[in-house]
Amino acid sequence: MPLHGFTDSAMLETLNEEARLAEIHGIDAFAFNFYHDGYRSQLEQPLLGFTKIQTRVKFALNICCRMPRTKLPFGLDCVTTEPPTFIPFINFREIARTVFDKYIAHPRYLRSGGEHVLSFYSVESYLGLYGIEGLTARLDCLRTLAAAKNVKLHLVGLFSVVGAWYAAGDLNRLPFDSFSCYVALPDFRSSQPVQKYEVLAEHWLTMWDNGMRGTNKPLHPCVTAGWDSTPRGAKGYNPNVHGLKFPYFPVVVGSTPEAFESYLHSILGLKKAIKKSNGELIFLGPLNEWSEGCTLLPDSIYGNRRLEVVGKMKHKSITL
Repeated sequence: MPLHGFTDSAMLETLNEEARLAEIHGIDAFAFNFYHDGYRSQLEQPLLGFTKIQTRVKFALNICCRMPRTKLPFGLDCVTTEPPTFIPFINFREIARTVFDKYIAHPRYLRSGGEHVLSFYSVESYLGLYGIEGLTARLDCLRTLAAAKNVKLHLVGLFSVVGAWYAAGDLNRLPFDSFSCYVALPDFRSSQPVQKYEVLAEHWLTMWDNGMRGTNKPLHPCVTAGWDSTPRGAKGYNPNVHGLKFPYFPVVVGSTPEAFESYLHSILGLKKAIKKSNGELIFLGPLNEWSEGCTLLPDSIYGNRRLEVVGKMKHKSITL
């Protein structure tokens, strides 16, 4: 549970407090999910609010291929994820213009190596929606708009799970500048409903190592503090009846600050050993995803200790 009670991220006082905690503990930027179906956006108020507060913490956008789930709980009698949203090219171009004017042009927008960082979730879904040619056309549209404004973009493709880049084949053929993945802790391909944090961390560390060494493009690790999405699920779930599925499966146990510190420390060592151009980024699992048991904010069990881990590691000179 949140240590200081429930808050609303659309309120400036909440954003100010989260930015204050981030700044104290060495987090450089927040990446906001940006949802747009070609005609309207959703959950944009926190992002708009963050552009107005006074803080040194920067921000970036993560363009999502699905609209957010707006009805909770769910899981027994409905699909587990919203379908991918196809956006016609002309609509995408208009969204791109809006994104530039409202956000990327902002003085606190995140830059890495002088390039504005913009991520997309997920690579697999975008390829399914548009194919390589359609996706390339849309990303080239973004780059053209950026060049006209004397801005250089660094486009990051986020895979849905660790290791999914292997199924994509040669990453050099994809129109992204670098890659990472979203959350990156539970193993959804496993049949184990309860998974241990330390076992997962050891396995994913090997996967990150192999992936980072196996591509010419940067692969930015994502380190997540925990995972338990059962709060999203409707009551009455029975795995024998409903099967193993999100949001009831899987649950990660042993998500202690010590386990998180060990994993983050190992990832930092890996980044130091494998240096690539514009590779000085590490994504941390969601700051405030309480409904998926994946947060860095102070909680009722560990207090500030996960944030303190980030601050302790910050001397490694990596952008978090």
